[in-house]
Amino acid sequence: MQGVLLASHGKMAKGIAHSITMFFGDDIKQFDYECFMPEDNIKEFQKRIIDKVNNLDTGDGVIILLDIFGGTPAQALIPCINGKNLILSGMNFPMTIQALTSRQEHIVSKEELISCGKTAIQSYEPNDEKEPEDSFFG
Repeated sequence: MQGVLLASHGKMAKGIAHSITMFFGDDIKQFDYECFMPEDNIKEFQKRIIDKVNNLDTGDGVIILLDIFGGTPAQALIPCINGKNLILSGMNFPMTIQALTSRQEHIVSKEELISCGKTAIQSYEPNDEKEPEDSFFG
């Protein structure tokens, strides 16, 4: 099973990880987050995040979801680009749920997560006749 790591500037990753527990409980196997804070030393942050990737990988690699492309968390993960780990930017809550759910059944692909992340972006307009669909609660 793939590990899942969330990484962000500030506490975004921690917030998503905390919210995820409402769906998966408090003890989620092979799941963690790392936040790059203003007071962090870049080299120390890189060591922390690479250690987490290594701890989460039990053989199938790690799905690493980042807040933005090219930022400090992404730069710190350059040594983790190895063909086994899946590193994607633009993380959102539905994408994280998809990663945690799908990894139990198969190796999660970038196409699957990108599609989920894009599909999750919806607009509610005044006088919409359709009811919002909630795929999580049926």
